[in-house]
Amino acid sequence: MSKIYKKIFEWIQKMYASKEIRVEMRRSDSLFESGEIFSATDKELESVIKEMASKAVPNPIARDREMIKAMVVTNIQNQRFIKSIENRNFVLTLIVIALAVIGIYFARLQVTPILFEQERNERRAYKICKNNPQDEYTGVKGLLIKCENVFDSLKEKFE
Repeated sequence: MSKIYKKIFEWIQKMYASKEIRVEMRRSDSLFESGEIFSATDKELESVIKEMASKAVPNPIARDREMIKAMVVTNIQNQRFIKSIENRNFVLTLIVIALAVIGIYFARLQVTPILFEQERNERRAYKICKNNPQDEYTGVKGLLIKCENVFDSLKEKFE
């Protein structure tokens, strides 16, 4: 069982391991021209957005191109954010399932003695009423019950 926990822990560590931090930030133009924008780090994407927001583009065609680039960067950031939320939800789902199984186990531990006690009381009532069907039986709550009723209801269970 500990091997499973170890593998789950290693998987979680891999999932949240930070990417390599680049010493030098690449320029937005080189990222788009080389097609490496999709593999850029989060810091590089933030720097691309800041760079695009800080420069003025008077030409409407060039401005449209810059807007499309900004939308691409924003979509990449959104997809990464969604992926991280999906991974966290998966981990939380595993935790909830584990806690539910543990809760069921503890509930079973708690109910088992009660069920044994109930069966023991039923057996005792059955034995008493089997020998004296015309008598009365005092139940667990202190109520008097006719033995013929007790015997009829428990006969199928214990024979």
